[in-house]
Amino acid sequence: MIKHIVMIKFQNDTSENKKAQLLEVKQALDLLPNYIPEIKNYEVGINFVENPRAYDLVIVSEFETLEALDTYRVHKEHIKAVEIIAKYKKDIRAVDYEV
Repeated sequence: MIKHIVMIKFQNDTSENKKAQLLEVKQALDLLPNYIPEIKNYEVGINFVENPRAYDLVIVSEFETLEALDTYRVHKEHIKAVEIIAKYKKDIRAVDYEV
């Protein structure tokens, strides 16, 4: 099993704009398991604890194989979500590991 974790920090903006952006991204990401059968588990969370080190949104996903993760990465629906993220992100970090 491959675990894929992504953390996204959004650009500094007014809190109301940031909240709307976070919800837009979360809604796009939450749909992906409906389109990509390679996803075995999928969780999207919005941070609620204010801390300078904290990121704003996290994606925790699991795939049976590295090939399944690669299929996810290039899937057209995933690409659409990435394009939405790109409008708002300040920084993004990812880690992939075997469990």
